[in-house]
Amino acid sequence: MTAKGWIFRMRLRLTACWLMATMSAAAQGSWTVYNTTNSKLGGNTILALAADTRHNLWVGTPEGLFRFKGRTWTDLSADNSKLEGQYVNCFAVDRDGVLWIGTDDYGPLAFDGTHWLEFEQETRRYNMKLIHSIAIDVNDVKWISVTLNGLVRYDGRDWAKYTPDDSELLSDFVLCTAVDRANRKWIGTNSGLCLYNGRSWTLFTTSNSHLPSNIVPAIAVDGENVKWVGTDKGLCRFDGERWQVYNTGNSPLPSDQINSLAIDAQGRLWVATTKGGAVFDRRERWAAFTPENSPMPAEAVLQCVAADEMGTVWFGSDFYGLFALHGFEFAAPEEKVAPKPAEAVAATAPTETVPAATLDVKVVPYLDLGYIVLKYSGGEEATIAFVDNRGETVRRIEHYVSGKRIGINRLPKGRYTLEVQTAKARKTLKYLLK
Repeated sequence: MTAKGWIFRMRLRLTACWLMATMSAAAQGSWTVYNTTNSKLGGNTILALAADTRHNLWVGTPEGLFRFKGRTWTDLSADNSKLEGQYVNCFAVDRDGVLWIGTDDYGPLAFDGTHWLEFEQETRRYNMKLIHSIAIDVNDVKWISVTLNGLVRYDGRDWAKYTPDDSELLSDFVLCTAVDRANRKWIGTNSGLCLYNGRSWTLFTTSNSHLPSNIVPAIAVDGENVKWVGTDKGLCRFDGERWQVYNTGNSPLPSDQINSLAIDAQGRLWVATTKGGAVFDRRERWAAFTPENSPMPAEAVLQCVAADEMGTVWFGSDFYGLFALHGFEFAAPEEKVAPKPAEAVAATAPTETVPAATLDVKVVPYLDLGYIVLKYSGGEEATIAFVDNRGETVRRIEHYVSGKRIGINRLPKGRYTLEVQTAKARKTLKYLLK
C-alpha cells in the first residue's frame, strides 16, 4: 500500500472513535490525535498533508479538503461542491502561496484562500484523473504526476505531457515527483526512478543502481541536495554518486514499505511507513514511532507526513485519523540506531591491531541474535573480509554500508582478522567469535 493507498482504496468511514491523546514520544515531544470525534474532519482516512508559511495545515481526505489553523478546523468542500466526497490526494504550495490540489475525478485545482481555479478542459485533454503528486519547481512550473497517465507540465500558460511513448519516462504509472536544488525533476514510478533535467533523462532501476525495488512512492530532497527515495523495500539515500539503503535489518525503520517523506526546518527526514513513523537527522540519529511509544494503533498504516514551521510533525493514517507530534528533540547526542546489548559487547570486545587514521570502525555484536554490526563514519560502501588464522578468506561481503547486519551463525568459531576496506581507507581488527 502506497502513500495514497494505490488506486484500490477502501471508501469506508471509520465509526470507531479515538479520544484526543497526549503522551511522551520515544525521546522528547508530545502527541495529539485528531479524528471525527474531536475535530471537523469528515473522516478518519487521511490521504494528503501540507503545511504552508501562513500556518495553515491542509488535510486531504476521501471526503474532501480540510484546513486546520490555530485551533480552528474548516471544511473547504463547502466552498467548492466538486470537493464534496472527492478524494483529495496531494498538495503543493507555489511561490505566491496558492494551494494546488490533486483530486481523483476533477484533475488539478488551485486555491488562493478566496478564489478557486479549475482546469476542466485540460483535465479532459490530458486525462488528469487520479492525480498522485504535484511538485513545483524554482520557476513556479507545476509537475503533475498522474496515475496511469504519465507526467503533466504546466508553466502558467502552456501544458505538456510526458509518457513512455514520447519520452524516456519509465512508466505511465507515476507515483511522485520532487525537484532538487539544481531544478532537476526526480520522478518515481512503478518501474523505477527517472531524472529529468529539462533536456535529457537518466534512469535508475534495480538493474543499474542500488535501488532495492522499482516501486518508488516517495521522494524528498534535503538542504544538502541529497535525494531520499522511498520504495516498498526500504529507504535510499543518494548523494549523486553513492547509494545507501536503510531497511528494517540495519535501521529502526518500522517497515520497509515507505509511503511518504518530509524534510523539516532542521533538515531532519521524517518517514511514514505501513507500521509507524521514523525520523533521521544529519548526525545519523534515528527514532521510531510505533504503538509502543505513540498513540498509533498497531493496525494503523501511515499514508502521509508533513512538517510545519512551528516544529510540529503530522502523520496521516489510513483509518485512524491524524497524529501530531509536537516539539520532538532527540534525548541525547549519542542516541543511535539501538542500545547495545551490554553482556554481548563485554564478552566479545574486539582489539585493534592496525590503527587507521581515516576510518574508525566499531564492531557491535548481537551474538544471541546471530549477527554483528559494523559502524563507521563517512557513509561509504565497504568490502568486508573475514580471514581465518590460516590466512584464508572464509567470507567476503561487497557493498556493505555502516549499520547493516552481518549474519555469523554459519561461521566456524575461532579467531578472525576482520578487514574493512572503503575507497578511501582501510581498517583491520582482530575478532574472536566464541
